[in-house]
Amino acid sequence: MSDAQRELDLPEPTEEQIREAADMSAEVPPDDFEAPDTVSLDELEPDLSDNIGAQTAMEAAEEGEPWFPPTDPVLVPAANDDGAMDILGGLTPANDEQFREGVDDEQGVATDDELTDAVRRALLSDGNTSGLDVQVLVANGIVTLRGNVDHLDDAEAAQAVAGMVPGVIDVQEELQVGGL
Repeated sequence: MSDAQRELDLPEPTEEQIREAADMSAEVPPDDFEAPDTVSLDELEPDLSDNIGAQTAMEAAEEGEPWFPPTDPVLVPAANDDGAMDILGGLTPANDEQFREGVDDEQGVATDDELTDAVRRALLSDGNTSGLDVQVLVANGIVTLRGNVDHLDDAEAAQAVAGMVPGVIDVQEELQVGGL
């Protein structure tokens, strides 16, 4: 009797049990037994390069396919012959003039009071920042945001919105985030 059998108080197998176990291990699998085919790793991973989903939002809605809007700007040849490219639907030096209408270059940048009002309006009109309690201070075109916000995302959104106001040189974000 082995030491393991003595420790566990297992009975020693009989010769008949040993022969039975040996016969079972020598059995040939039945005729209808098929070994599984080996599958390569490439076959398990889908090839997603062929179908990138729908090409338009309408197609995606109609066919129930995913739609990924383009992230790179669409470039088209410029109207001139210098080989330049224009960004389709974007800002280029040529079409930037339409946004400069009404800006008096002699007057220059807006006053600090005008910037304060513009930043407050921008914060109130943006959906991410409209409910925030933020104090806006402007000195020489530099905006300082003070107050309390609940989340870091709120502070980042307020800073981004204030930075997009025309005439703002820089944004100093001094908001206190609740819980930090």
